[in-house]
Formats: sequence, C-alpha cells, structure tokens
Amino acid sequence: MWVDDGATLVLEDGVFMNDGCRITVAESVRVGDDTLFGPNVKVYDHDHEFNRESVSSELLHSPTSIGRCCRLCAKVVVTRGCAIADRSLVSANSVVTRDLFEEGALYAGSPARLIKRYN
Repeated sequence: MWVDDGATLVLEDGVFMNDGCRITVAESVRVGDDTLFGPNVKVYDHDHEFNRESVSSELLHSPTSIGRCCRLCAKVVVTRGCAIADRSLVSANSVVTRDLFEEGALYAGSPARLIKRYN
C-alpha cells in the first residue's frame, strides 16, 4: 500500500487482501467491512492527465470507495473516482471504470458492467 502525505485510506473491520494486492492513494480510498480481495487486486484513486500530445506527470485524483461485504476476484482493477455498492461481486480480470450502483449484484468485464442481480 502507498498513501500520499495528507491522503486517507480507510480499511474497515474484516477487510481481507490476498497475495499481490495493492492500494495506491493520492486523495481518499475507503473499503467497507468484510470485503475480500482476491489475488492481485489493484485499487487507485488517481491517474495521469493526458491528451493527444502527451501524458502529464500531474495526477488527477477523486475519492474511490468499495462497499461492505464485497468480493473482488483475482486481478480486478478499480480506477479513480469509482464507487462499488455493498454486497457486489466483481468477476476476475474486470476493470471498474465507473460506479457500480446495484447492491447485491454480479459485475464483470472490461469495463465492468452489471451481469446479474441477486435477491
């Protein structure tokens, strides 16, 4: 884990991270109670500004949050500014590029999208 000076990382009770996981924080990341990360999950709250000519060394950052009782399977990547709803299951190798709003749902793909709602 890497947390920049002045940034905030909150890991609530019961968070489990398997081998090779990484959280990199420039502003704010929160992970809810009883959330489990499979191997090699990566979570970022920032990325680099870029345009047609180049990629800047300047960082853009936005708070990133993962809800309670979530399961992020192997090699999931969560990008800047995304929120994942409580009780979400994110399938292996998925890339979260936008908010996943549905609680108790399965998401998969690159970018991750809703696959199935659970009761």
